[in-house]
Amino acid sequence: MTVTAVYPGANAEVVARSVANPIEEAVNGVENMTYMTSNSNNDGSMMLTVFFKQGTDPDIAAVNVQNRVSKATSQLPAEVVSAGISTQKVQNGFIMFMGLYSENPKEYDEKFLQNYIKINLIPKSSVCPA
Repeated sequence: MTVTAVYPGANAEVVARSVANPIEEAVNGVENMTYMTSNSNNDGSMMLTVFFKQGTDPDIAAVNVQNRVSKATSQLPAEVVSAGISTQKVQNGFIMFMGLYSENPKEYDEKFLQNYIKINLIPKSSVCPA
């Protein structure tokens, strides 16, 4: 989950003090959170990334984080609130890796395996179970 905000004209120190700190304090301890990281930049932007326990419903996590961010808006500069604060779900890791090989490379060569993957595996992996 990422929370982004912009404080036009502010440097990284001002952003960290007046934007990142209030948002971090509000979000800290949200249900199923494992840890969070924050970056404040000299272009006036900040990004807070919140990590959750495996298996946490991302929709519920997004609502919980958004609710906490909303509570912090009264502590933020008006320019930040008017520019908008964004909360987005992010998938930032690989779920699975697969390898395919042939015990008979003369019969099932690399080209055959690539075609097999394109025809039989990739289309099925793009379908999410409900």
